[in-house]
Amino acid sequence: MLGSTGEADEVRNIRRRGQKSSTGVAILFAESDSQWIGHPKAGPRLANLFTLIENCRQVGVDVAAYLTDLITRLPGHPAGKIAELLPAAWKRARDAAKSSADPPAA
Repeated sequence: MLGSTGEADEVRNIRRRGQKSSTGVAILFAESDSQWIGHPKAGPRLANLFTLIENCRQVGVDVAAYLTDLITRLPGHPAGKIAELLPAAWKRARDAAKSSADPPAA
């Protein structure tokens, strides 16, 4: 879910909760916490999900609306344009669509 392999490696290396990566993405927890999740592969996957949720909160995006839209659009979305689905870019696109749909004030 992260933008690049380098970012994924950076997430794996972070050991403190609440730390931010060099790209400004909030990291909630790292792989070392997966031992408490129940399955070794669940920890990193949940870390990605929780990171998306926290980033939604940081940019003021409705988490439920974002995840609903993300889940419906992700299967057909080009892999090269995945950055368009990150919370901040998603919010900008949604705000732009809303402002172009609103009629001008009289």
